[in-house]
Amino acid sequence: MVREETTTDRLEKVLQSTRPEDLSAFLEAEKDHLADGEKPLADYLRGLFKEKGIEQRRLFIEADILESYGYKLVSGEKHARGKDPYLRMFYAAGFTLEEAQRGLKLAGQPELYARFPREAVLMSAFHQRLHTVEDVNALLEKHGMEPLHTVGSLD
Repeated sequence: MVREETTTDRLEKVLQSTRPEDLSAFLEAEKDHLADGEKPLADYLRGLFKEKGIEQRRLFIEADILESYGYKLVSGEKHARGKDPYLRMFYAAGFTLEEAQRGLKLAGQPELYARFPREAVLMSAFHQRLHTVEDVNALLEKHGMEPLHTVGSLD
């Protein structure tokens, strides 16, 4: 299966050399690789979940997010006010940093930024392949930082 980043990189390169009068041809030729525009976050997450063999219900349990809230976040019906609920899902799903950054962007959240200490630790957790919210929270707490918060938590 073609990875999302590879397809996106290729599309961006094609667009760099596409003239405005050729956009219709581009859109037609690449329609199978373009999001439908209605729910880009949902399309992206569902594609990754399928690729990784992730069952959403199980993911919400591991992310410690209420199932109904999780489905609403994934579908785009609800939007979290901060990054943490999304990050809880992304860690539990075993996303790479690149996959998480794209997910945050599609969710309307700013990407993690290495100059912010807490976000640097969160980025490190992706690089260390920490895939449980408990492990990520332990790393944050070890450095005197707030754990990942969520609305719709099972706490």
